[in-house]
This record gives sequence, C-alpha cells and structure tokens, in this order.
Amino acid sequence: MRRKARHPYPIPKPCPICSARMRYRGLKQTGAPWKLSGGIYEEWECPKCGHREWKWIVHY
Repeated sequence: MRRKARHPYPIPKPCPICSARMRYRGLKQTGAPWKLSGGIYEEWECPKCGHREWKWIVHY
C-alpha cells in the first residue's frame, strides 16, 4: 500500500481579523546561532488585509 504524499505547505488557517485564508510565506531565520540570539519561525500573511503572524519553531 502506498503512503499518502505530504502537503508541501501546512494547512492554511483563517485570518483573525478578516477571516480570509492566510498564505504560508515559508520558514525564516533571524539572528545568528553563534550569538545565541534569534531563531527559526514560520511566517503567515493574509492576502486580503495584510495581517502577518509568526510561529516560533526554534529559539536560540
């Protein structure tokens, strides 16, 4: 039996302001690991109202 293919992007969630589907903008990185500041996060953006959300994945 074949395994189901994974989605290339996470499942879109609704915008808390205008209820439109938010667009996944990818994984981003901030800071530098050798300075122990920053981390890696997912960025989501609403195409209708421009609202942005960040979800931290790794904090260093």
